[in-house]
Amino acid sequence: MPALVRTRLTGLPLVLLAVSSWLSCGDGPYYLPADATLEPPDPIDARVEAPDASIPDAAPPADATQGVDAAPADAAQDDGDGDGVGDDDDNCPNVSNPDQHDEDDDQVGDACDNCPADPNPDQEDLRDDEGSGGDGVGDACDPRPDQGGDRLLLFDGFGVDSAGVPPGWLEASGNKVGVGAWSVEDDQLVQTAATTTDSARLYVELAAADRTARVVVEAAAVVATVSTTDDAHIGIMAVYDNDASDGVSNDSGLACTVERADANPPVTNLRLIRLPSSGSRVEAGAWSFEPARYRLRLVQHPTLITDQRVCEVDRDGQRERHTAALSGPTEGNVGVEVDNVQVGFEYLLVYAVGGDLPSSP
Repeated sequence: MPALVRTRLTGLPLVLLAVSSWLSCGDGPYYLPADATLEPPDPIDARVEAPDASIPDAAPPADATQGVDAAPADAAQDDGDGDGVGDDDDNCPNVSNPDQHDEDDDQVGDACDNCPADPNPDQEDLRDDEGSGGDGVGDACDPRPDQGGDRLLLFDGFGVDSAGVPPGWLEASGNKVGVGAWSVEDDQLVQTAATTTDSARLYVELAAADRTARVVVEAAAVVATVSTTDDAHIGIMAVYDNDASDGVSNDSGLACTVERADANPPVTNLRLIRLPSSGSRVEAGAWSFEPARYRLRLVQHPTLITDQRVCEVDRDGQRERHTAALSGPTEGNVGVEVDNVQVGFEYLLVYAVGGDLPSSP
């Protein structure tokens, strides 16, 4: 609330007293004779005098709040995690998260949400191993909700703006440096280079023990523009290795992409790729690759059905799915890639899977 300004007319009570004395003339009514002359009273000096410094100002009422800024809502609250947000208002009271980012708007912050991309305010995690207490991944998003041993390995909801590549992310080296124009704004990892000479790639380095994990990688992306004259795609990567020891980015890994192939007529494909370039593709039947919101999912799980990998892309509730047997690396990092598209990634999510996945979601 803006400070309120209080004004005061010094001497006003004296003026009122003088007027009151002049008007008080005993009992009335009074009538003037016809020839009477009314003389005006002596003029009242209504000048506002400066206050007498010897007289202290009256204290404001005990409940007065004028001119006083309200204290922060959590000023009197405990702050158990020390993030500057009081426990009563903190969406993760036991985990420090000063940005309070909540990707799925379920009132549970990303830092402590067991399904950060799927709303589950109750945080239910009961179905694993017939209700044995759960594995830390909520039932709303668990890749294997009826089995234990899974864990949320990585989540980034891009809640902190960045003028370039965000903290914790790395740009592919060698001939891919500077290919993309990356930044974080409005809760999205944005790539604004409409035309690129090669796939622009960013990746996150996992801990050594997690690089060999069987993973499910997921991302949501809002595509703003797609090239109509060149091949264009967006994708997510697993077991990614950016080997640039010789000055050239000799990428290896697996990728799930949705692409617009520059053909006549143009064709939209889902591709499972063994980087750098080999793989398989299947034509998407439900929709074409154009500006829209996409949700991508890559299952990198060699024990699924003998090296089979799964690429799923959902657009407006319509899902396309491609499964292929691809040999390739068994350890590495995770990331995203873009070619000839302007796009904003809303999040990147990685689950480590403790056992076999079902053959279909």
